[in-house]
Amino acid sequence: MRTVPALLITALCVALPRSALPQEPPRVDCEKDLKKTRDLVEDTWSFAIFRSNSVDLEREFKRLENRAKNTEDPGECADVIARFLATLGDGQARLRYYPEVRQTAPAIELRTLRERLSRTPGEQPTPHVYIVSRDTTDETLREILPGSELVAVDGEPIDAVRDYWMRRISGSTEQWRDFVCDERLLMGPPQQPVELQLRTPSRKLDTVLVARPAYVSASAPDERSTVAWSKTLDGGWGYLRMASFEYVDAATTVALFDEALAPLMEAPGLIIDVRETHAGTADAFLTSAGRFLGQEAVLGYVQERQPGQRRAAEFVDEETGETVSRIPLRAQPRDPVYAGPVVILIDRGCFSACEGFAGGLQSADRALLIGPEPSGGGSGWTAGWELPSEAIVSFSWTVMWLPSGEMVEDSGVKPDIAVRLRGRDFASGRDRVLRRAIEALEKGEAKSLMMAGGT
Repeated sequence: MRTVPALLITALCVALPRSALPQEPPRVDCEKDLKKTRDLVEDTWSFAIFRSNSVDLEREFKRLENRAKNTEDPGECADVIARFLATLGDGQARLRYYPEVRQTAPAIELRTLRERLSRTPGEQPTPHVYIVSRDTTDETLREILPGSELVAVDGEPIDAVRDYWMRRISGSTEQWRDFVCDERLLMGPPQQPVELQLRTPSRKLDTVLVARPAYVSASAPDERSTVAWSKTLDGGWGYLRMASFEYVDAATTVALFDEALAPLMEAPGLIIDVRETHAGTADAFLTSAGRFLGQEAVLGYVQERQPGQRRAAEFVDEETGETVSRIPLRAQPRDPVYAGPVVILIDRGCFSACEGFAGGLQSADRALLIGPEPSGGGSGWTAGWELPSEAIVSFSWTVMWLPSGEMVEDSGVKPDIAVRLRGRDFASGRDRVLRRAIEALEKGEAKSLMMAGGT
């Protein structure tokens, strides 16, 4: 038995490499890398014991073994490792870094939408990929209209491009795989052009050639002002945008959350926007959630695999002294408490700590969740492990359960009110989810602390 450790929940959504074109790449022992990845997963991966339909790791290893034996190229080996991790169906499983492998993408935000019904019963709905936004400081990108549909990339139909990437993406839910795929669709060698065929909102076919940016080894941290900020909407409703639960450290993150919340304390209702918020620590989201609670609340449970064994680890709960296998994530009330009704905006990009925050307050009956689909489904703790080549891989070594008993992995946190998105929303700039949140506050669909049974 062990005492409950400090909690860390994090998800870094980065694009996995597809190829690399260094002039004289170093050779790597890909077979060793693949074997090390398999051994790490077999020893530590949480889904192996907490999920009933876990993957056959040895079968997937054998499927890729010959390819690993026959390459020393970093780009090829990176692809082998990515393909192996993709079979795990774990949103935290990814190749974080591979030496000498570099890729970038133009600053274009994409969004896959699926038709509600397929033409043939049992078929998967047809995916359509739309331009949501782009960097308007780039003259070429400025010409691309939001709401345009991406038809082809470098002459390859979008279905084929999506299929390529989907075989290299791990995720416990379809919505998370779509989210990651959208981030990678335009990835390729830095500073090389990529040709996009688009169908504009007026249904005209257009072809645009854009350049991928240079590779930057370490991106600068977000400005403090972009982590958390707030404003007052028409009608007096408060709006707080929380872009990350991981900035510098938990104390700094919470301080930024508090600063954003302070001017909204008298608002008759509050909207918290955590769409595409997919990184953070348990301390940050639990402490932030305390601003909306009248009493202690368990916002979820984390369960850890005993390394090297097919059973759950046991811990001593420091509050009760009991031996437990599910670690309770407790949030304490924190003054000044906001007692008004709360609506939280979620989407497929709400992942990890975001799911603990949103799903926990939903379970505590302190927030109404609104979004186009469930969250990404991946709140387990993760870490980075080094391979012989010095590449870094990661995957889940815990799983998270909501107080209802539902595991976040494989399902995500479900919205109370689902709002269907349409391609034309991006062309018009209409935020259908935000509009529905305002409507929910106007109709009294979200509860205040007193109505929820708080004190």
